[in-house]
Amino acid sequence: MAYFADEEPALRFERAPITQDQMLHEFEYALAQQILKSMLKRNLISDDEYRNITILNRKSFNPALAGIMSDNG
Repeated sequence: MAYFADEEPALRFERAPITQDQMLHEFEYALAQQILKSMLKRNLISDDEYRNITILNRKSFNPALAGIMSDNG
């Protein structure tokens, strides 16, 4: 998208430092999702169970990066 010289983009992003707790939540969420995907691939859980547990994991771990992470099994 092109901008005119006197025009600024509508969205601005500021970098905020990530805390050690946030980093731990990201790691724990990613690990939980890896285990969950492994269970799905081995047919230990259904697609619906995978989706429901993913929702619970997002609520439990509250990862900041969940919005850009894939939900595909």
